[in-house]
Amino acid sequence: MTLCTKDPAAPATCALCGREHPASYKGCIIYKNLQQAQGKIHHPIHPTAVQTSTPPADINDAYQFPPLICNLYPVPAPASPPTSYSRIVTHHQQPTDMTDQLSSFLNEFKTMFNQLIQQNGMILNMISTVIQKLVN
Repeated sequence: MTLCTKDPAAPATCALCGREHPASYKGCIIYKNLQQAQGKIHHPIHPTAVQTSTPPADINDAYQFPPLICNLYPVPAPASPPTSYSRIVTHHQQPTDMTDQLSSFLNEFKTMFNQLIQQNGMILNMISTVIQKLVN
């Protein structure tokens, strides 16, 4: 039984910054600041790679930033946002009535218990066979 009262259709909310992403999101600015403060700064994959610094770009220089030709390529419509975990989970609704929950649990328990009894029966048969072969 769950004690969570949050609506599964509601977007995830970060416990660190309060924005709409799960608290496990590694791109959270608070998470990054905490990691940096603890000395766990993300290092590049190839630490031996030479890093060069580039001078700041002049945004008024038409050579560095030529004007864009509009409507040369059609701009695709923005993709729908990724499906959140809570939306995926809503398709797997748990029974809300206590009687339904108990009934569902007992059915699952009975199925698992029957499988365990069958497995124990097979193990006892194998042990009996091994003992008979050792005695003979």
